[in-house]
Amino acid sequence: MVMVTSALLPLNDGNVDSSQWLHNIESTFTPDEVAQIRAACAFVQNDFEILATPIKLTAINFGLEIANVLIKLELDYEAIIAALLYPVLQYSELTLGDLEEVFSRPICKLLKVTLQMDSFGELQNNTATGKEIDNYRRMLLSMVDDIRVVLLKLAERTVFMRHIDVLPKKQQQHISKRVMDVFAPLANRLGILELKWELEDLSFLRTSPTEYKHIAKSLNERRIDRERFVERFEDRLKELLVAEKIEAVISGRAKHIYSIWRKMERKDVGYEEIYDAIALRVLVNNVEDCYKTLSLVHREWQHVPAEFDDYVTTPKANGYQSIHTVAISTTGKNVEVQIRTHEMHEASEHGGAAHWVYKEGGGEDGHQRKIHWLRQLLDWQREMAVASEIPEEIVNGLTENRIYVFAPDGRVVSLPKDSTPLDFAYYVHTEIGHKCRGAKINNKMVPLTTKLTLGDRIDILTGKEANPSRDWLNPQQGYLTSSRAKAKIHAWFKKRDFDKNLLDGQTIYQRELKRHHLSGIDAAEFTQRFHLKNSDEVLAAIGAGDIRMPQLNGALQEWIKKENSAKDELEPVPQFKPKARKQKSPKGILVEGVGDMLTSIAHCCKALPGDPIIGYITLGRGISIHRDNCTNIKNEMQHHPERITKVSWGDVSKQNYVVDLVIEANNRSNLLRDATKIIGDENINIIGLNSYSDKHKDQSIINISLEISNQDELSRVQNRLTSIQDVVSIRRQ
Repeated sequence: MVMVTSALLPLNDGNVDSSQWLHNIESTFTPDEVAQIRAACAFVQNDFEILATPIKLTAINFGLEIANVLIKLELDYEAIIAALLYPVLQYSELTLGDLEEVFSRPICKLLKVTLQMDSFGELQNNTATGKEIDNYRRMLLSMVDDIRVVLLKLAERTVFMRHIDVLPKKQQQHISKRVMDVFAPLANRLGILELKWELEDLSFLRTSPTEYKHIAKSLNERRIDRERFVERFEDRLKELLVAEKIEAVISGRAKHIYSIWRKMERKDVGYEEIYDAIALRVLVNNVEDCYKTLSLVHREWQHVPAEFDDYVTTPKANGYQSIHTVAISTTGKNVEVQIRTHEMHEASEHGGAAHWVYKEGGGEDGHQRKIHWLRQLLDWQREMAVASEIPEEIVNGLTENRIYVFAPDGRVVSLPKDSTPLDFAYYVHTEIGHKCRGAKINNKMVPLTTKLTLGDRIDILTGKEANPSRDWLNPQQGYLTSSRAKAKIHAWFKKRDFDKNLLDGQTIYQRELKRHHLSGIDAAEFTQRFHLKNSDEVLAAIGAGDIRMPQLNGALQEWIKKENSAKDELEPVPQFKPKARKQKSPKGILVEGVGDMLTSIAHCCKALPGDPIIGYITLGRGISIHRDNCTNIKNEMQHHPERITKVSWGDVSKQNYVVDLVIEANNRSNLLRDATKIIGDENINIIGLNSYSDKHKDQSIINISLEISNQDELSRVQNRLTSIQDVVSIRRQ
């Protein structure tokens, strides 16, 4: 039969007296905790007094009923406050952001994850997307970290089912099926049989009303005869226990209708052949008395061997412990007798879960409890998938391709199946992965290629500096499974090798320009084509091989075609004749023979005031200024001498120019600090800086870009940099 228990105190109008309820819980919580619970009650009553829920309870009444269930499960005050707020959050426009302004972060986090459990609906409707599965998996991890999430949702569903009669029949059936498929199995996995039985009976009444009423009628028709029979059997058992000096509490156990129906279906028998429709429960003080009582029952009455189960020696998967036997009375009726200790009974009714909400924190016991709880959740998840007929690909997305392990702080981490400690390290933090030098699984040193298993606790050993190995990227070596970790290692090598790739790329680029009889084409021309930001990235990509030769040649050929097609629209290249006068250009460069000509410093050699310079007339972009020893300008002088023009420095006293220096030095610490200090002392701006180590030469290479006003300033800073200890050479790039 459906049994609903409640410690709430209704007034004449059917509402709950929250003041009396608060008074009743004062012995359960500390004064400070009661004060916080009282504040939550006031918040709901004052601001949401008339808020009605779908089951016609006010928000405060709904919350108080949920809280009562959780108090019976011995949850803490934070869970009780969350229970009071949960209906308001479900059925009003109030948001978690609003609650965070009033209530603590742990309470709001508990509410957030509990609300996410509604995602079960999408799974049951077979419409779950990849994003929803990810959300579900994150919720699963949160449930492992805080079991109160599950208990709060179970309590809310139990109260909802108690009042579901006010909803339309079709909606009742839909909700009841979901409760039967998802939440009752979860309560069973936790060992909270009191909630399991109530959820099952309440759901069975709505989904199969005919079968429910048939069994209920059978139970009621024989209730008086059954009660008299049980009373006589109980009296005789008490006499036997007293004679043996065994202290015990004996009570008749109401068999739940859904469990009777399940047994009838499973055994294909009628109600009359269900042995445990009549049942007694015997609670004793210790395990020894359990077996003494069993011996007395078997000595006094015959028993049915096939119906004997010892769940004390071999507990059920959810932790349930009890001895079950079926005795045959002198009148031929069968009586199921359940024998257990008081502690076993408490655990079976309310579940062991409520007693290990991880208050103890870490430690080996806490870790083992979390592993046990994780296994229970995964088992329940599979049961739910089968019951709900969720497509195989969704079930696989939830479990089969994932592995759950623990960080040292007890946090649960979800990784792809066959992940290694190195995958775990990169999941925790990129730098931990880069610095990883070894790993421990469950306090034992293991190779980095070891495959992780469910519940492993991982500790990563790190070095001082990041130093990934290229072997980690070799799939044959088995170091990594996750693409996320591989991408991070690729990015590290790409960044480290950028400077070397840049130099190699410049060489390759200039060689290809020469092969196509081109010169003076800035690599920035191709940033859009290769989806890169600037010319340096283009050159580095060429040096790294990311831009392959066919791609580069294709880009150059396309550029040639574009330029050739545009030549007809451009003005002919002017044939300048030297004139006596010189005109100053806008950038402080004097161009012989032409006035107000657009000029720009070439990116390849970056001429500086005081350097011998020469001009190159471009197509439509004015005059490009090069140092006279620039390789590019020498090539152009051979192929396009008509575009070469004489230029000289004008008034450049108020301008700065970018100069790239390459510093080669023996490896040592603080080298970069010494160099930047000298540059700072000279009041020179640094606009770019990178460095790398040449392990073969045991040298550091520093590439640095400075804003320099003239040649004297450059010479001064070069001289000072040369004086730094271990500096081998300094040159302009």
